[in-house]
Amino acid sequence: MNQRTYRAIGYTALVAALNRWQQRPIAELVAWVDLPAESSLVTVDGEEVLVDIAVRWLDAKRSALLIQGFAHGSSHLHIERVKEQLVLPLRRAEP
Repeated sequence: MNQRTYRAIGYTALVAALNRWQQRPIAELVAWVDLPAESSLVTVDGEEVLVDIAVRWLDAKRSALLIQGFAHGSSHLHIERVKEQLVLPLRRAEP
């Protein structure tokens, strides 16, 4: 498998994982802030990809969550790593 193929497979797995995390309740995501990344081994097109997801505060004001994802796996003669993240703003109740 070439580097471009692996990156596409890794990115596919990573985006799917980030989308699942984005759908979780806010309280559950806040409980994950600053915990070690959750790792899962997924198979995409017959290739195994390790996906790590971590949740952090975006800033000191805690106005949004930063959900970071990393996909790791073997490519031809080396290890590939794909990184993606999303920002989930926290809505404040209107007075």
